[in-house]
Amino acid sequence: MASYSKDVKKQEQLIAANAKADQQVLNLISQQSSNSTPYYTGNGSLGWPVPAKSASSSSLSSGFVHRVNPVTGRSENHSGYDIPAPYGSAIVAAEAGKVTYSGWMNGYGYTIIIDHGGGLSTLYGHNSSLVVPKGTMVKRGQTISKCGSTGISTGNHCHFSVLVNGSYVNPQSYLGVKNISR
Repeated sequence: MASYSKDVKKQEQLIAANAKADQQVLNLISQQSSNSTPYYTGNGSLGWPVPAKSASSSSLSSGFVHRVNPVTGRSENHSGYDIPAPYGSAIVAAEAGKVTYSGWMNGYGYTIIIDHGGGLSTLYGHNSSLVVPKGTMVKRGQTISKCGSTGISTGNHCHFSVLVNGSYVNPQSYLGVKNISR
């Protein structure tokens, strides 16, 4: 019974950490959007953030779906795409912009957030290391971090989220891909 109670407390702590991380992202984006300058130079399609040459880096281990969290076992709305890749693989900016966050974030581990202007931001989580500091202007396709499994994670991958005006949206139409629902 004591062991079960300890497990329940651990799961509740993980759930609280995930909720705190999501709220931290939304707060950061909200603060930045009022000062946002348009940096977005793309043609409407963001680039794929994991260019590693492996079959797994072009697929998803989880999509923008309602799912059972593999760590906590609880039902949740997943806020982005989980793109598996080998440890240390380059993670690249999906579009040009300004790095507005580069550091540790509960739940997401080592995280990068890029403001692309016009209310569009992207988040890259669970990195093993960060290549660019806050304030850096990055180009589309520039390496910003290295793939890992930091924070609350079950394996090496890039958690990639798209936010519009401070709200998570499905990355599918921004990446120009079809029929990704996993």
